[in-house]
Amino acid sequence: MQPQVVKSYLNFTRGFFTESTPLNYPDGSCIDIDNIDISRTGRLTRRKGLAAEIGYTLQPTTPFVADVVHNQAIESNVWSAVNQNADLNFAVVQIANMVYFCDLSQNTAISSNLKPFTINLDNFKSPSVNNTGRYPICTASGNGYLFITSPVIEPFYITYNKTTDAITTNVIVRQIRDYDGVEDGLKVDENPTTLSIEHHYNLLNQGWTEIAISNYFTKYNNYPSNAQVWWAAKDADGNFDVNKMAEIQFGTTRAGRGHFIVDPFNIDRATVSGISGLPIVKIDERPPAVDFNNGRLYFGVNQQIFYSQILSKNADNVGKFLSQADSASEIDSILVASDGGVINIPNAGKITTLTQTQTSEVVGTTNGIWAITGPSGQYFSAIDYRVMLVSDVIINNAGNICKVEDALVCVSDGGMYLLQTSDRGNIEVQNISLFTIQTFYLSITKQARSQSKLTYDSAAKKLYMFYNPDAGIEDYDSSIYTNALILDLTLYGMYEGKGGFYKYSLATLTGYNNFISDAILLRYPTLTAESIDMYIGDEPVLIDDEQVIINEYVALNTSTELTFLIISGNDDNGYQFTFGQFDNPNFVDWFYVDDLGISFDSYLLTAPEMLQDITRNKGLTYVWCLFDRTEQNFIDNGDGQVTFDFPSGCLMESHWEWTSSSNATRWSNPQQVYRLRNVYWGNVGDTFDYSYDVIETKTSVSGHGKAVSLKLYSQPFKDFRLLAIAAEYTVVPVP
Repeated sequence: MQPQVVKSYLNFTRGFFTESTPLNYPDGSCIDIDNIDISRTGRLTRRKGLAAEIGYTLQPTTPFVADVVHNQAIESNVWSAVNQNADLNFAVVQIANMVYFCDLSQNTAISSNLKPFTINLDNFKSPSVNNTGRYPICTASGNGYLFITSPVIEPFYITYNKTTDAITTNVIVRQIRDYDGVEDGLKVDENPTTLSIEHHYNLLNQGWTEIAISNYFTKYNNYPSNAQVWWAAKDADGNFDVNKMAEIQFGTTRAGRGHFIVDPFNIDRATVSGISGLPIVKIDERPPAVDFNNGRLYFGVNQQIFYSQILSKNADNVGKFLSQADSASEIDSILVASDGGVINIPNAGKITTLTQTQTSEVVGTTNGIWAITGPSGQYFSAIDYRVMLVSDVIINNAGNICKVEDALVCVSDGGMYLLQTSDRGNIEVQNISLFTIQTFYLSITKQARSQSKLTYDSAAKKLYMFYNPDAGIEDYDSSIYTNALILDLTLYGMYEGKGGFYKYSLATLTGYNNFISDAILLRYPTLTAESIDMYIGDEPVLIDDEQVIINEYVALNTSTELTFLIISGNDDNGYQFTFGQFDNPNFVDWFYVDDLGISFDSYLLTAPEMLQDITRNKGLTYVWCLFDRTEQNFIDNGDGQVTFDFPSGCLMESHWEWTSSSNATRWSNPQQVYRLRNVYWGNVGDTFDYSYDVIETKTSVSGHGKAVSLKLYSQPFKDFRLLAIAAEYTVVPVP
């Protein structure tokens, strides 16, 4: 009699795994999986269909044209704590050059809460720009304001008036001190006999006055050098004594500059100095990256970081990327911790994104990742900070990096990376795809990886990498996402260098081009009313000599939910947006489009089982499958017939000898492995009193070979929730 072996497979929490030979997959992993969620308990569950939110509205009323979908930017963000009200948040949706707002604080559909105001980005376009909708906006919330930038618009911020339900936009007036001056062709300690307009500007910029310059020339028949400052030669009364200049050795160190304040993107030195003939230096690109961190506004553009002064209550210093004190002044030139300024990162390439960890401002660029932090990992200060190259991992766009718990995760050419602050305050980088799904990750085209977008669901502890496997060249269709690679932090635990991955793919509805374009994390506060006596100043407000009491709602705690910006339509009739989640119970995507939707396939392919022996053939006699029972009640199927409310079904095939297609005739015929025993039929509305909560089936399986994989897959419109598999093998002895 041939030896028999029974092996149980109780969970697949190692997830989707590709970094193995066909002979040594780790326990708990699978060769492939799609449209199935893996829970930390080991249960495998079909994902639900992508559905529009309950009570959804398609926006805008007039559909946008196909060019927007294929060639323009589609983006969503959240304006958090509007007017510093923690319970008031707006979804911010960019469709090409238009920006829409939806109130997230209501208990109704987001798309039905479209605010009456919009923003046309064309009103903020920078010089020489024709198409403001081509680039996605970047937003940051801070001090109740929303800050908006993009490479082709003048940065601006928004305030909201709750009483009038209206917004006000304010272009940010950028200011820096001109520490560079202009090239005047002179050595630092050279005293020229003629005064060029360039050197004239530099002298004024380092604190000289016209009178002092004239007095110097009258005395010495030449002009001050770039090392000299007039106030070093003051007499006892504080007046300039030109005779003392000859007694002072100024050396070859350039004097401090920065008296003049200029716009870094339009440096007009002639206007600020009154010296005609100086050229205007224009920079066409505007900041593609913005962040708000510890009271400061940060811009990132090209190889420069602009950081503002710590913002005042009314934000009147929002664009002041400079020291409050005049750096060329003898009286007060001291830099203070709250000042603004500019940081140059010469090897950065182009800055694409700004984000933050606990103590660092993290700069993603086309040449790597930098961190700006205070000393020894402390908070940033204008008088004491460090700029460190964290990694040479390239960040192609803002969607390639995402905050995950107290760390960051990014995707790049080499894989998926975790950036985490160590106990010493340094950011350490680890490739978390390298030993798990690297082969699959690299099979996604470079363009698709570059255009991908990361979103983290903090409630479910899931990181989504949305991508389009058919992404075109350059940025064509850059906002279309039909697939997702999911990292579930609850499986094994990412922080031990492991993680559980699985995949989603959206079904295609004929005649439509539907897709996910972005995702936002909704926060729902649990509110409680507190009674507060009303005062004006120190005086109580009284009516009929009684104290007026108002109810103020205070958040006790906050729950979160990930929702998706979804686009529907086609090139002929145009497109509209709404919001939705994966919650269609009939396992169809896009039901709301045509009231039918389309079913999608869910499947699991187990790792090849060899029983640790590659020399002998094995046969399968039986496979046991255990499922959660999903049927709860009897309902009318719409034709007057009784059926179950939530039916399940699951088909199984055995794949032998590491075959990847049925052409080798080594695949078994599919068999139903979710089967109810002793089914009875009740009346519509009755509870299905089946007693058994776990459905166990034993299925006879044919076939033999040195290795076998099992494929379990879905049936249209049916659920399955797999708990475990067991298999009985016969082993053929070696002769």
